Amino acid sequence: MVDLETTHRPEGELTEYKNPPSGDIHREIDYLNDLAWDLRDTDLQRAQSLAENARSLVESHGDGSASCRLGLAQSLRTLGYLNFRLGNY
Repeated sequence: MVDLETTHRPEGELTEYKNPPSGDIHREIDYLNDLAWDLRDTDLQRAQSLAENARSLVESHGDGSASCRLGLAQSLRTLGYLNFRLGNY
């Protein structure tokens, strides 16, 4: 889980990996998913944006590894939860 100090990082830190260096993609996907899940009940719009970014990273840069598949599953879980909370069903 991400601590409260982490949830207040500037958005620039979250988007610095538009073209992530090899080896860092898994860490970035995990970070985005953890932060999105932590914000799911307090900042739904930001959580949705973060989960969508994680999903996009997996789809565009994923290597098919178990870690990437897990990252995709976590982003979809968060998006499903948020859509439920927002009444998008």
